[in-house]
Amino acid sequence: MKKLSLTARSLGPLPLDDCLSEVQALGFAGMDLGARPAHAFSREFATPADRADWTRRIADAGLEVSGMAVAPPGPYPLRDASTAEFATILRFAADLGTRMLRLEAAIPPDSHDLAAVRGRHVGLAATCKAWARLAADEGVRLVWDYQARGQVPMGSGTVATGDATSLALDVLAEVDEPNFGLVFRPDLAVEPAALGPFGVLDRLEGAVGAVMLTAPCPDLADLLPALLRADLPTAWWTLDLDPRPDAREAAAAWVGSLDAFLAQSDP
Repeated sequence: MKKLSLTARSLGPLPLDDCLSEVQALGFAGMDLGARPAHAFSREFATPADRADWTRRIADAGLEVSGMAVAPPGPYPLRDASTAEFATILRFAADLGTRMLRLEAAIPPDSHDLAAVRGRHVGLAATCKAWARLAADEGVRLVWDYQARGQVPMGSGTVATGDATSLALDVLAEVDEPNFGLVFRPDLAVEPAALGPFGVLDRLEGAVGAVMLTAPCPDLADLLPALLRADLPTAWWTLDLDPRPDAREAAAAWVGSLDAFLAQSDP
């Protein structure tokens, strides 16, 4: 049975307890935790006692942690400081019971030369490989959010989305770890050949480790059955909104429509 979660960033910079209350009230089963202020959780809950208390508060709210974001390490290659920070976040994720860490490192739009972008991400593959091995020891999956919202959107005048997908698949092949995958974002998955989100989903077959949706989502009625048919290693579908005045209304409508769909299609 699929489960629905909401990213903490969708609600803006709320205190953690307020995030829990909002997510619970909106009808979600879980929350995806952020990597940046005001949700830099690894720093706020540095001790095992702090993390145990936060785990209890999540359970008391009847929620789960569907995943956690990890800020980009940069510069590449891997640095000792970024490895130590990742290890801290990994311990926190394991303590919370989440089994997915999402590396927010979007392909930058400031280069029109794909070769230059590929060169910039040579170190990323090495980073992801090292981190995936660390995560595997904790039973955690690492996914690369190569089109992360709130960072550098793909668009006209940038590296094309199809090329970005090709690059992401190249990095996936270079990492070559069983617990490493990619994030699928259908609202950003528009191929140059107008294949649309299904074309990208087909190209990512076997590579998708997490699904991040938005509202409104293009072709949602056709996309959802395709996602159900896909062999994905996660039960979670996560809503990720850019903070906006109507975010709560959009989230409530989204979770209501998907709950109705899942009740009929994924009993």
